[in-house]
Amino acid sequence: MQALVDGDIPLDLAQLDALWREPFSSQILNTKWPGEERKALLLGMLTAQLAYYAAVLKDAGFDATYRGVVAQLSSWTAMPESMRADIAALKAIPFASRGGSWKDINEAATRATLDLTVSP
Repeated sequence: MQALVDGDIPLDLAQLDALWREPFSSQILNTKWPGEERKALLLGMLTAQLAYYAAVLKDAGFDATYRGVVAQLSSWTAMPESMRADIAALKAIPFASRGGSWKDINEAATRATLDLTVSP
C-alpha cells in the first residue's frame, strides 16, 4: 500500500479503480455498526468525494454518479436539517455535463459534508 501512495498517481481510470476503489469498497462499511451510523458514514463519504471530484478531477461522469447516489440517500431521516438543505441546494445545481458550475457543486458538497461532521 505504501508503494502505491509513494508512487506516481496513475491517470488511467481503470487502473485507479483496480488499485484504489475496488480493494477498499468491500471494507468501507462495518455491517456491525447500527444502521444510522452506516448511513451517516456513507453519506459523508459520498459528499466529501463529490466535493473532491468537483474541485480536482472535474469529471462529469463522477459528478452525475455521486450526485445520483447522494440524492437516493437524502431520505435518511436522522440527517441534520442543515445537511438536508445543502443537499437540496446541490440538487438544484445542474449537473456539470449540463453546464453546472464546478465551483457551485464543490461549495454545496463541502457544506453538506461539514454540516454532517459538526452535527451531534
